[in-house]
Amino acid sequence: MTDAPADDVSSIDSASSATVSVFISYSRKDSAAADRMLQLLEEQRGFDAYLDKHDILPGEPWQDRLSKLIEAADTVVFLLSPASVGSPVCDWEVNEAERMGKRLLPVVIQDTDPDQVPGRLKRLNYIFMRNAAEEGEALNKLRTALLTDIGWIREHTRLGELALDWHANARPDERLLHGRALAAAERWLIGRPREAPEATPLQSAYIQESRRAEQAAMVKERDALRTKKRRLVATASLLSLIVVGLIGWLNQGYLREQYHWRIRMKPSVLTQAKGLHAKPGDTFKECEHGCPTMVVLPAGAFMMGEDASASTSPRRKVTIARPLAVALTELTFQEWDACTAAGACPPANDDNMGRNDKPVIEVTWEEAKDYSAWFSRMTGRRYRLLSEAEWEYAARGITDSSQPHPNYPWGDAIGRGNASCRACGSRWDDRGPAPIGDFKPNAFGLYHMAGNVWEWVEDNWHDNLDGAPTDGSAWAIGGDQDMRVLRGGSWKDYPNAAGLRSSGRTRDRSYVRQNNIGFRIARVLD
Repeated sequence: MTDAPADDVSSIDSASSATVSVFISYSRKDSAAADRMLQLLEEQRGFDAYLDKHDILPGEPWQDRLSKLIEAADTVVFLLSPASVGSPVCDWEVNEAERMGKRLLPVVIQDTDPDQVPGRLKRLNYIFMRNAAEEGEALNKLRTALLTDIGWIREHTRLGELALDWHANARPDERLLHGRALAAAERWLIGRPREAPEATPLQSAYIQESRRAEQAAMVKERDALRTKKRRLVATASLLSLIVVGLIGWLNQGYLREQYHWRIRMKPSVLTQAKGLHAKPGDTFKECEHGCPTMVVLPAGAFMMGEDASASTSPRRKVTIARPLAVALTELTFQEWDACTAAGACPPANDDNMGRNDKPVIEVTWEEAKDYSAWFSRMTGRRYRLLSEAEWEYAARGITDSSQPHPNYPWGDAIGRGNASCRACGSRWDDRGPAPIGDFKPNAFGLYHMAGNVWEWVEDNWHDNLDGAPTDGSAWAIGGDQDMRVLRGGSWKDYPNAAGLRSSGRTRDRSYVRQNNIGFRIARVLD
């Protein structure tokens, strides 16, 4: 065996404020070492460590009980020795931990023939504690490893217990997640840290079934409204009472939303269905009035960032594995005002620069998220902000990472008359945002991916791209939780501003309003 270095940890202070549950797996021949490990962890503040011999009652089925002990643990520490790698019980415990998606930390207490170590343990980093001389350094490494990404790990444990309880009770709908709890679980699922264990198939099934039930409930509510409307129309003799009742109902938030969506915005079933089976390049709208036009982007890969500045490096390959629908333009005032009329969004100030087909401004990151949530409720589809990686992929219009990656969607130079920015040679210079579609689209058919208004995206702010996801997902773990990323530059930026480049990025607090900040939305395609 060779000593592999422990993982780096940027900050463990916040993680250590809560108790970390640790199950110690060992061979009975190594009981003395196991007792010593238990003693060391108990002396460290913030750990709840336990052994199987302390928690299994006489006559109790040992496999059932051990399974529950492993299920309750945040991490399984495996004491590696010739005795443990040859123990059927230890082998069963490792298999059970992997089945539940638990994090495994192997601690070498006695040198072992590498050929005897199971392959699933060989690929992990080892911590060596073979004698008293190694004990201090090993304990520090173990404590650091146990506290790394512990918030994500604890949620893994909690959702695992909920999923197992749901499965053990024949998967009833009443035990599924709903509302904010479901949204938080979906963010957790896509926000896995690099070194954390994968979500288990049961956890993924639990979250997916929760989303299905949530959407089914929406459909049921909409169908109920249709039935109620037919009954009201059929009862002509009660027309006067219906009018009075309808006025009262429209003052209620939910019915006001439904009324505005169905009567004023007029959802289009055909274009909604097209979104389910769309192919790259197709466009569609969810309704006749006040809905953004979406275009389907193909799957692909590109090189994100550049090494020209600290915030945009290191440059690395990102893969967008599935097609994604993205709004052709930034959200307009006309589209935002539809949400306001439905009572779901606050009025937005245009700062005397025009409304209608101008991009909406003076909206916070939280309000952009609220709009996405409202539009998702109305359509029954999953709309959201783009991740930072998805935004840059959409801006570059490149599907092959080996292709040239110019600074702007049209080339390496900003040129004249290509974007709405300060002194960029267009009729909108220094006048504010241009109306949608006033400049040429990029290779994906998207408008204003450089200049016009900065666009909110989903990610927390990180000072650089070191450690960012490479699958296109939002980087919502770590970083500055109060700061959110902005992309694309604006009408206030000069031609040489780095923010106008496809790789350019900046940040602001999520509650900030500016007359050069807007957003655009994306839709996850089923």
